[in-house]
Amino acid sequence: MITMATRVQRGTELLDLRVPDWRDMIEWDRLDMQSPLHCILGQIAGRYIRGEYSLHIDGQPYGFITQKETEKKPLQLLWEEVGREAMAYAM
Repeated sequence: MITMATRVQRGTELLDLRVPDWRDMIEWDRLDMQSPLHCILGQIAGRYIRGEYSLHIDGQPYGFITQKETEKKPLQLLWEEVGREAMAYAM
């Protein structure tokens, strides 16, 4: 079974390759992984579905979405950690 942390890592690696400045595009204090507008792909592409379409992906294997209720909070926390790392690096 692939962990949520592995999926999020895959997501960051995918974005690093295809949207190199993606970390600068995210308003980390507004991040809401359950919102189609304020999730990672929503903030990059305007809406979650546009992000999937423009990257030609299904977001679940990359940690951009989950349908499992028990994974929603961990998904949010993992992306918040990515944000903290991005902000610390920017300083």
